[in-house]
Amino acid sequence: MNRIPLALALLLMIGCAGGARTLPLISATGAVYPPAAREAGLEGYVVVRYDVDADGRVINARVVDASPRDVFDEAALAAVSRWRFRVPAPEQAPIVGLRSRLTFELDSSERYQDY
Repeated sequence: MNRIPLALALLLMIGCAGGARTLPLISATGAVYPPAAREAGLEGYVVVRYDVDADGRVINARVVDASPRDVFDEAALAAVSRWRFRVPAPEQAPIVGLRSRLTFELDSSERYQDY
């Protein structure tokens, strides 16, 4: 499978606002696992910080932490940029400083396929 499961993305969003505030996620797709990372058997994570505009779209997405660096960054940013939220008070948008951690893990059959 080329995408991190949608359920994982949804679970990541539960604490997206660092506990201060949560927004209902209304649309999300998982991240595409980079083929080179999959072939190399790499796993990791990316923490993305972003804002949400009055229409519920992600804006100003940027990587604030990642391991390994520069491997999953583009995939994480592309996925987060497609997420949509329900903004309870559009006149109070943008909502700034949300964070999500996307974890990139191979399933067990991929992890040990060369052994």
